[in-house]
Amino acid sequence: MKRLIAMILLAACAPASDPAALRALFDAEQVARLNVPVILLTTEDLATPLIAGAQTGRVQTWQSRDEVQVSEIAGVLIATRGLGHDLMVADVGAGVRAGADQYARHWMHLDGRLQLVRQDAQCRLALQGTQIHQAPLETPLVQVFVETCGGTDPITNTYHMGADGVVWWSQQWVSDQVGMVTLERIAR
Repeated sequence: MKRLIAMILLAACAPASDPAALRALFDAEQVARLNVPVILLTTEDLATPLIAGAQTGRVQTWQSRDEVQVSEIAGVLIATRGLGHDLMVADVGAGVRAGADQYARHWMHLDGRLQLVRQDAQCRLALQGTQIHQAPLETPLVQVFVETCGGTDPITNTYHMGADGVVWWSQQWVSDQVGMVTLERIAR
């Protein structure tokens, strides 16, 4: 029932091209009334709120009212749907979980002929500092991590992680066509 109410409230938040205007709709009162986890997804062409959907093991899926979906593990994007040239699947890098200095990452996309194309890279994760994150109900201190992945087309992802492991803000690569997505936690 709580999920249905959240979807009805979010239905008023049509996808937009102005992330700041959409973010402004989520004041503390609105977020407290929702009482469900919400993230804001933005790309170059789209801004839309997503609510927590199914969780299977460590994989959390988020979805919007217009069928945009993202799946992540501990804040690391592993799949998208509904963005066009979606990320079909990615790993989270076993090395990053183990604290390795360098680790392998893999991403898979569909090409124009609907064939899976795999992209591999060696990555490093570095702590860049700390800052305060502004969310409607919380202002956590976050550590800023930058993940740099080499290869033919280098990729740089950024994560703002709280002391409890919650990723409050991230900018992550999806595909050459979509580019980067920003995921911002509005409520947990």
